[in-house]
Amino acid sequence: MAISYAWSDAGDTRKIMLEGASVPIPASLYGALKAIRQRQQDVLVWADFLSRHGLSLNPCEHQGLARTGLLPDRKREIEAVASLFERDYWSRLWVVQEVFNAKAIQVDCGTSTNLGYGAFLEAKGWKSLRSQFSVFQVLVHQGPASFPNFRLFKDTHPDGSILLDALRACRRKLAADPRDKVFGIVLPQEIRDGFPPDYSLSPKEVYTDIVDYLLTTTGRLDVICEVIHFPLHTSAITRSLPSFVPDWSHIPETSSQAQKQLFSASGDTKVVFRFLGDRHNKLEISAVYLDTIISYGVAVGTLCTLNDYLMAFIQWRALLLGTIDADDEDYNLRIQDDFYRTMCLDQVPREWDVKPRQWRGVVYHLFASFFRERLPRMPLDRELRSYLDDVKVKIDPGFRRSFIQDHFGQPMTGQCFCLTRGGLMGMGSGFMALGDIVVVPLGCGSPVLLRPEGKHGEYHFIGDIYIHGYMRGRAMEQLERGNKVEKYVLH
Repeated sequence: MAISYAWSDAGDTRKIMLEGASVPIPASLYGALKAIRQRQQDVLVWADFLSRHGLSLNPCEHQGLARTGLLPDRKREIEAVASLFERDYWSRLWVVQEVFNAKAIQVDCGTSTNLGYGAFLEAKGWKSLRSQFSVFQVLVHQGPASFPNFRLFKDTHPDGSILLDALRACRRKLAADPRDKVFGIVLPQEIRDGFPPDYSLSPKEVYTDIVDYLLTTTGRLDVICEVIHFPLHTSAITRSLPSFVPDWSHIPETSSQAQKQLFSASGDTKVVFRFLGDRHNKLEISAVYLDTIISYGVAVGTLCTLNDYLMAFIQWRALLLGTIDADDEDYNLRIQDDFYRTMCLDQVPREWDVKPRQWRGVVYHLFASFFRERLPRMPLDRELRSYLDDVKVKIDPGFRRSFIQDHFGQPMTGQCFCLTRGGLMGMGSGFMALGDIVVVPLGCGSPVLLRPEGKHGEYHFIGDIYIHGYMRGRAMEQLERGNKVEKYVLH
């Protein structure tokens, strides 16, 4: 039997007798040993005393909950399972590897919980809990559900690009050593052979080598889009990295555009790159220039409430309306339609995309309704007021909040709306600034923001960006009409 246990406070220990000697061990390991102890027979146990783990593994199986599910009259039990799923144990990176490689798993918690792992995989469905998450959210998104399905990754990534998705999936897991965020993930052996664990390398070297490996093996530049600069964070590791190298030890509250939707801004092109310098501190890429940022709105934070979305909406809309000709009604409405598609990264539900300008009516009605409900003293312009009681928008008032969260929450979180000199509109990192340029790199799913720095024609990488109308290869099509590929050096 193998024990994987949650690493506890270094000072929180218990003593056991081991081969006649008193040995201090972590309190969590002591609890696990106590749970599996058999008074009538010996139990052979393997425990990695030097690791940071947290689950007991056993060939036993429990069928009680696995088949019947969780019933409404078992509220206390359901909340107990949700409470278990909220524990820090599930956030440990090494636990992912242990669970993935185990042949059979048993969960022991306290003196009364002793269940097969399958029961926990099937736990889902009930609402209302004391924490910021509902029981439903905890059961569906935390605990075992927070572990990536690497077997599925392997089936759907025959080209080896599983590595980037594995890094993304494990990014929110905790590890004491920042290099574990690369060396500790579960990967097929043929990929693992490309970068065997080498703890003599610094985190900077490990993270930079991963960028080099992915660019070389996949022909894609998408890995640099995992650099998240907003909200602003600083650490010794982040400061040591070039701007184009993701800090995998950082756990951001937002994600790249590539993780939100599958875009193909560069078509089927392959990345063209070369590292400059012996330490790979600079990266030269080939890209098509699109435009320059001339204005941007307030950035939405990551600890958001509905009020954050409302205030961003009203400020972004005012920014847009201040740039268009009010006398040209058709042009005005067309630009507004593009704006509302930009806010949701053009992911409009089919049922609201049947008629021209239908989506605009939905957005106006939802936001105007919430302004009237939550900020009744805020004056709305005539156009917004006209949609307050729009009978064509049939969305149950009880679902309006979740509708906004589902369709605008993720696209807006950590982002801000922007306009370019040529009239393009986009959604990009809240770290953007006036004068940042937008380019579409070869081999990259999204356009990216670059900030000119210094006198040597070099750039600081800001992040990827959604540019309306340019997420499906349009920039590559314009190469035939005079646009050209240029080289940019990132540092």
